[in-house]
Amino acid sequence: MPVYHPQSNDKVEVFNPSLKFHAQATATSNTPFAAVITDLLARFGAERLNPETLSPAEIMFN
Repeated sequence: MPVYHPQSNDKVEVFNPSLKFHAQATATSNTPFAAVITDLLARFGAERLNPETLSPAEIMFN
């Protein structure tokens, strides 16, 4: 199993601050945390890949 090292994974570096922001926003609202996280995950999963900036391996395996 690989060691947890988010600095070497750009997707994790982008996702963690967004997760933190949404968690803090949920703490001050009446929206259930599960609903906010489900929405956040759906948005991250729906991002389009840009083939002009990705390597062939990234296109194939992401």
